[in-house]
Amino acid sequence: MPVLIASLAFNLLIIGAAGAMIYHHFSSGMSARMMARSAQDHPQARLGRPGLMLRAAWRTLRQMPRKRRQILRQQAREYRAQIRQAYREVARARDELARIVTAQRFDKQAYEQAMQRLRAADIRARQKVLDLMDAFLRALTPQERKLFGDNMKRAGRGWKWRRR
Repeated sequence: MPVLIASLAFNLLIIGAAGAMIYHHFSSGMSARMMARSAQDHPQARLGRPGLMLRAAWRTLRQMPRKRRQILRQQAREYRAQIRQAYREVARARDELARIVTAQRFDKQAYEQAMQRLRAADIRARQKVLDLMDAFLRALTPQERKLFGDNMKRAGRGWKWRRR
């Protein structure tokens, strides 16, 4: 009899855990997950992932000889400092927005101005990253550009990035 009660309790525990997992899966943003998954299924959408070009650039650099890698990294230093500064501005704009949103009284005008500053800072930061990528790609040889393109296509297919 004690074995039967223990077995029943264990089965109820398993059923409860499975039910909780199913509930949480379907109740917490399923539509957003489904939309993200369907967007990833389209090849052009996968190539639009944030950071894809930078990951392809790092992978390309890792596949180059050390001397060539050092030259390209040296050329990128100025851009990286500008990118860091631009992302600091984004962080300040987000902090300001968070302060406004969490204030006791919601100031719609201050919110709209802070959101506008955040958008502008974010666009400037993205532009700095694109400037770096532009300079990087212009500095590559035709063979290196082909390698970069191949790496970008591989990343766009959703492959895991691993060091080799």
